[in-house]
Amino acid sequence: MSKPIYLHIFDRELRTVTDAQFKDSEVYHVVLTAVLLSDSCYAANSNLAESSNDFRDSVRLVYELEKVGLAKVLTTTDSKEEFVEARRRLYQKVPERYPMYFNAKEWIFPSRPLVLRNSTTEELQSNILSSLRKSVPAPLASKVDDIKNAIKNRDENAITVGVLQKMTPLKPIESHHLGQLITENYHKRYLDAMNGCLIKGLPYISFFDRFSSERFYYDLYAPILTQAYIRFIMQEQDLTKQVQMIVAIKENQYHKYFIDLLYSLASTLLEQYGLEKEGDVAKLLRTEVGSAMSRLPHCDPQRVLENLLSSIELMKYKYHFESNETMEQNIKKILYIVATDTEFSKVISFYKEKGVSLRHIEFSENIYWDLGMVGKSHVYLTKSGMGAKRPDGAILTISKAATELSPDYMIMIGIAFGMKEDREHPDNPQAQKIGDILVSTEIEDYGTCKIMEGGIIERGSKIPADPALIKRFTQAVALWEGAKVRSGLIITNDKLVNKQEFVDGLRERFKDAIGGEMEGCGFLANYKNPWILVKAICDFGHDKGDEYQGDAAMNAIQYVDFVVREFSF
Repeated sequence: MSKPIYLHIFDRELRTVTDAQFKDSEVYHVVLTAVLLSDSCYAANSNLAESSNDFRDSVRLVYELEKVGLAKVLTTTDSKEEFVEARRRLYQKVPERYPMYFNAKEWIFPSRPLVLRNSTTEELQSNILSSLRKSVPAPLASKVDDIKNAIKNRDENAITVGVLQKMTPLKPIESHHLGQLITENYHKRYLDAMNGCLIKGLPYISFFDRFSSERFYYDLYAPILTQAYIRFIMQEQDLTKQVQMIVAIKENQYHKYFIDLLYSLASTLLEQYGLEKEGDVAKLLRTEVGSAMSRLPHCDPQRVLENLLSSIELMKYKYHFESNETMEQNIKKILYIVATDTEFSKVISFYKEKGVSLRHIEFSENIYWDLGMVGKSHVYLTKSGMGAKRPDGAILTISKAATELSPDYMIMIGIAFGMKEDREHPDNPQAQKIGDILVSTEIEDYGTCKIMEGGIIERGSKIPADPALIKRFTQAVALWEGAKVRSGLIITNDKLVNKQEFVDGLRERFKDAIGGEMEGCGFLANYKNPWILVKAICDFGHDKGDEYQGDAAMNAIQYVDFVVREFSF
């Protein structure tokens, strides 16, 4: 939400006109929803003062939020004393309706008031008279002149139904429509002052929703925010600690991502279902997103965002709705791809140790494991079979993933054989070692060739990895303190290589290659998603065993995780 939310629920005149019967706990919930959803919220100091008896806890909450900069309180005076004196002057004709200004010994005033220099009452008078010149509600038609005269001759008294009734008798229906007219123009004053919007869909007062263009429907967002945050805030009985919790949530980077994405999701669904289906959209969000949030064990903005992202993936699959551009811009989606059981188990154990609670999404063929937020990206994991061309291999796995999950980036992680071994001088610092991490700047299928009596003619092409990914994975070495990272050409084919003579032949054919593996061919037919391959050396293609596979896979995983956390994608 870019616009601040005006807390019109505190307007006592509005509640009187609509006969609204809110409880303090309900208003408290509205304030929490507003402050969590919006960049800021605000209220008129007079409204807060006049609601202090009805909504004691809610009013205290707003003033406490104002102290920490999460709410603004608007007034036309610089001090508490000036404020009370001005209110007494305005309500001298109806002091019985405003005892808080005439009998109370203490008044709350904002610590950092936002002072409006033009008089609210004078502006209200001008706007109401203008409204009466343009359009008159039918029940007020016979009273227009009397109302105009009463407003002009109010003698510094406030413009309220109670004050005007003292000057010109009104029937109940006339009082109701005059109250609506006054409240509408009062709202316009405060909405224009901050370019604000209203919380829509509140019971009793939905008549005033038409004064806000924003699609902030209470039924859409409040249930989700309740499960994500508010239920945990309300478990804390101390107001100061509640505010501390709210501040911590608002300052968390994941919360902003969550709110932007939630608002984009709701807007997308409303656009595709139609505004008249707001109730259906609210039910869908409660069912799919709210239920996911209800399983959260504690208040954690990162987990809240992860649950929303997972819910969106499931909703896309179940309800076939399309993301809009705003949704796609918010969070980048990265898919890790592994092939062997060792690679898969190492990724899973690595993220479990980081506290990730694994969730999975099942499509027709692939299964995607939700690893949550890594840095500023949402990361998933899937597993192909070994090799590229078999039915469960990398080619079909990647092709399916491009359609099903639509990741922004794909990163293949795992183990490879090295091609820069120095058997004669094993201590050569330029020679590769077991555990070195290989980053593909390009890949080539070494099986695409013509074999002749006189030798081999290469018919494959070097396919470059994504330039942006290459920059991140090659320049991250400046900060990386783990295993050595080497970048260059990685050759690929379905062959499982374990023969010295064969590797020597590959080294002769591809003198600049730094390593070889079996699944990279899966990227050769992928023209949709940016990709890169990151694998660590577990052997050199001969005399191989399994003893180094686990450590090598972990080196690759750790480096990928480091780069994804360090850089934006």
